[in-house]
Amino acid sequence: MTAKRKGARRRKSSWRLHLLGLLGLGCVAWSAAGLLSAREEAPTPPAQHQAAPPAPIQQNGQEHGLPYYPLEVGRYWVYEHADPLSGVQSKIERRIERREERAGQELFFFSDGSLVYLQEGKVFEIGAQGGVNVIPLEHRTAPYLYQSQGLQIEKRVGAADTTVVVVGKSYPGCLEIITHLRSPERRAEMTYSSYYARGVGLVGQEPWPRRQQAVLSVALQDYGVQQL
Repeated sequence: MTAKRKGARRRKSSWRLHLLGLLGLGCVAWSAAGLLSAREEAPTPPAQHQAAPPAPIQQNGQEHGLPYYPLEVGRYWVYEHADPLSGVQSKIERRIERREERAGQELFFFSDGSLVYLQEGKVFEIGAQGGVNVIPLEHRTAPYLYQSQGLQIEKRVGAADTTVVVVGKSYPGCLEIITHLRSPERRAEMTYSSYYARGVGLVGQEPWPRRQQAVLSVALQDYGVQQL
């Protein structure tokens, strides 16, 4: 093997490890900014959408959010995250601290600095340091394609009614959202599944390709609502 080919393989491997490292908490919305840190040079395909916040819409009714992503002040989630490179486990908590209405749009502010709002059946999560994670929680016949800070991102609904067991607890009727990421110049790609349970939200994430024994990179430990 020539030195040129060895160097190319090392660069490809380095990008793959870099994307894996960025994935970490980036799989979960609260670290979308860390995940979307690369710079993409390829032009945006005409069929894709830019991940800029869309025009706001009025959310009516007393219940906020979608069934798979409930939103209310005081709601919290505690997750265990396994780093894909080191295997080190850490605990992360998300909590909604306040709600504001601006120009008819409901905005929910999280304790980690992120911001969430709803638009046309999709959840838009804005990271504390920038970057957008879009979660299409309604059935679509075509994938939702967009770019955010350079990465090309494709979201689509997988299983529409599946049971997921997390930390010994069964969550029936989960919606699977499959995310596919491409790094600049397509030197690395990554795919993972996120599972959302009705009335709960995100319960777990599983990297692809799947293994015979399910391994979750993100697993829900506790959730609920506390009065603030």
